[in-house]
Amino acid sequence: MPYTVRRVIYSLPLHKPEVTSKLEKIVDIEKITSEFLIRHIDNRMKCREQVTWLSNLDFGEFCEYLLPYRLTNEPMIGWQDSTQTLWKEVLQEMTYYDELPQTLENAMSFQRNLTGNRDDDYVSGLKTPEGIYNFDCIDRSYYDIHCFRASGVASAVDFIPHWPTRNGNHYWKVIIDPDLKFSNLSETRNPVSAKVYRITYSHNEIPRPEHPDETVPDFFQHPFYRDVSSDYMNVGDIELPVSFSKDYSPEYIYLCVFSNFEWQPVAWSKVRKGKAVFSGYGI
Repeated sequence: MPYTVRRVIYSLPLHKPEVTSKLEKIVDIEKITSEFLIRHIDNRMKCREQVTWLSNLDFGEFCEYLLPYRLTNEPMIGWQDSTQTLWKEVLQEMTYYDELPQTLENAMSFQRNLTGNRDDDYVSGLKTPEGIYNFDCIDRSYYDIHCFRASGVASAVDFIPHWPTRNGNHYWKVIIDPDLKFSNLSETRNPVSAKVYRITYSHNEIPRPEHPDETVPDFFQHPFYRDVSSDYMNVGDIELPVSFSKDYSPEYIYLCVFSNFEWQPVAWSKVRKGKAVFSGYGI
């Protein structure tokens, strides 16, 4: 099956803590060759030069939403396959229609036809052991982004880590284009979300306490989540007075929602002058 499908299917076990707790961490720089990176970068640069719908994409957006060779911690399966992208096939299909402009809307239509004809038998008909792995919104989003980026469409995955009024979370794809921005994402506004984050390749600010005994929730130990709440809803700041015992004064505190029978952290703030300000919270 295509590498875009294999990357998603082989990522399913990573949803289980009992699986990830047994894995060994291996950083990419120890495995990926310079030859692979050179081929990948050259291919993406040619894509940027030849694909007309990328003309309005600035270089920073290109580096964030199209250039990366991976999305998250998916297994690096088929490295050679990953250098072969769909964007050349999309352009070739579009040339069959002499009067059809090379626009993003048309490119997405052709991309869907190309990958759909090839991949739907795998993705739509995927059967996993009941109660073990579920092919859900996060997996569908990862698959869509792998296909979009391979087709020359700048895109990302946005997500709600925890709903404030019900259990669970939600992931979805977003196209990085002013005309298509958030056009099909009305479900994220009802009910109102507390926070919306985006998975990025670049690092974002995270809590870094100076005291070694101060703990940071798992969610905020990863620098690859960018707060994009204001893109989706009205937001405001929450200012709270904080006081601690003389023996304990943490540098950071966390704002939580109640989900899945637990308090789940969705925002963090550094304590300054006896106050904590949580900015950009959904209202």
